[in-house]
Amino acid sequence: MSRGTLALTIHGPSLPLSLADDLRQAGFTVQRFSTIEEVAAEAISNAFDVVLASLDLNLEQHRTAAGVVAQASPGTPLIAIAGRSSTKDIVETLLAGAVDVLEWPVSTPVLC
Repeated sequence: MSRGTLALTIHGPSLPLSLADDLRQAGFTVQRFSTIEEVAAEAISNAFDVVLASLDLNLEQHRTAAGVVAQASPGTPLIAIAGRSSTKDIVETLLAGAVDVLEWPVSTPVLC
């Protein structure tokens, strides 16, 4: 039985892929996408419990992603995962609709 369905956007292969594997082992169903637009298109017909957005290291993309997900699937939480971010970037991302901003490396227990 799945603990929930997660949409994971991936930019770059290594850390997000290992995170996806770890989340699957923890009992989650994980669907991987390359862009937030793919997530939004899928979210219209299939609900996700949460969207994990690992989009390059650019929080501008996370702010855009939060808005796209909020419009396509109101109520679906988006957690931004970034490499480096300033306090200003984090606040702007949260104001755009993300429920949290985590920094790499992210461990599975943090998300569970």
